[in-house]
Amino acid sequence: MTGSKFDVGDVLSDSLNLIVKRPVITLPIVVLIVITSIPILLLVMVGCLSESLNLQVETTGGWMEGFIIILFLLFVVILLIAYVLVIGAYPLIVKDAIQGGRIDFRKALDAAAGKFFTIIGAGIVATLLTFLGLIFFIIPGLIIMAWYFYRIPAIVIENRSLIGGLSASEAFAKDKKFKTFLLYILPDIVFNVIFTILSVAVGYVWLIDAVLFVSYLVLFIVFLVWIFIIPSYVYIEYAMKDEEN
Repeated sequence: MTGSKFDVGDVLSDSLNLIVKRPVITLPIVVLIVITSIPILLLVMVGCLSESLNLQVETTGGWMEGFIIILFLLFVVILLIAYVLVIGAYPLIVKDAIQGGRIDFRKALDAAAGKFFTIIGAGIVATLLTFLGLIFFIIPGLIIMAWYFYRIPAIVIENRSLIGGLSASEAFAKDKKFKTFLLYILPDIVFNVIFTILSVAVGYVWLIDAVLFVSYLVLFIVFLVWIFIIPSYVYIEYAMKDEEN
């Protein structure tokens, strides 16, 4: 499956417009950010409580440190589960958004849950191969990274196995390696430029700082959603449609 050729500029602009037209697709990322912030808030609360009660490690017998470690490990597991479910849900969310109908978040999350271990396994394989390629040869590592860019939509939407998802992604990206690599780096460059421009105004007036903080948060959410949906958008629009035709 080679799929249709695509233009990088069209993909980036159209996928970004999808967020503007259907901002509800940012909801899973917002929830993920909230989940990520919970352990930080809890650690701050525990620290403030310890300070207010004047508790020291010696007086608590080390139970406070043990509690914090257990709490941290628990939230790492929760965050990993939430992350896999979110990235696994986005292919169907993007598909619903493209079709213009109601976005069925529950169906998308159920599909992600059904492919939970497949998504993790494919991610581990792709990461290890990319890492090895980058360490020893660099260029092969970048090629492998591009090959497996579309593995999640291939696994979730087409109900493929670990090997099947990796193979489908590789087959689609084989003649689009450089364009796929650009899809990796260009969104990051765009938002780094925007963040740099906004940071010039930081520190002058508190009201401006407050507005900038909100702007940073909104842009950060948009950036995360953008990089999450690009692989699914490309695969749906250029791989699956070509296969259907």
